[in-house]
Amino acid sequence: MDTGVTEYSILGHNIRLNNTDDKDKVSPDEVVTYVQSEIDKMKLMSAGLEESQIAVLLMLRFASESLSLEKDFKESVSSLQKSANDALKLVDQAITTH
Repeated sequence: MDTGVTEYSILGHNIRLNNTDDKDKVSPDEVVTYVQSEIDKMKLMSAGLEESQIAVLLMLRFASESLSLEKDFKESVSSLQKSANDALKLVDQAITTH
């Protein structure tokens, strides 16, 4: 359910995000806090970067992490499906031999 909009300032840009009271979703405050902490870390590590460079580097890192998690998830689901199919075959064999 939508409970309004909150405005945040990230790297000099004002961003409006919809609030939600859905307990299963990550809140906009959590997302912005995480992004801001990553921005702060990058600024400390590479003080000479412009804000646009920081934005692109963080976007690339977040995309890489997201794609890696998605790949791991798909591999885990495939492995689980294979294990379930193998177990089902064993159960079928046990039933047919008794």
